[in-house]
Amino acid sequence: MVEVERLTNEALDSISKSDWEKCVEHAEKIQDEDNEKEILRDSLTEPMILTLASDDSDFGTDGDSENDVEELE
Repeated sequence: MVEVERLTNEALDSISKSDWEKCVEHAEKIQDEDNEKEILRDSLTEPMILTLASDDSDFGTDGDSENDVEELE
C-alpha cells in the first residue's frame, strides 16, 4: 500500500499547472455542452400526464387469501 501511495504522489507531482488547467477547461466544456443538450431535450419533449384511476377489482386488498395468490401463479 505504501508503494501505491508513493506512485500516486509521483504521478500527481508530474502533472503541470498548465495540464490541470487544460483538463478543467475540457471538463467545463463537456458540462456546458451537456447542459445545452439537456435544455434542448426539455424543450422538445412534450409533458406526459398519466391519470391512475381506481377500478372495481379487489386485487391487492388486505383481504386476499392464500388461495387467491396460488391461483395467480
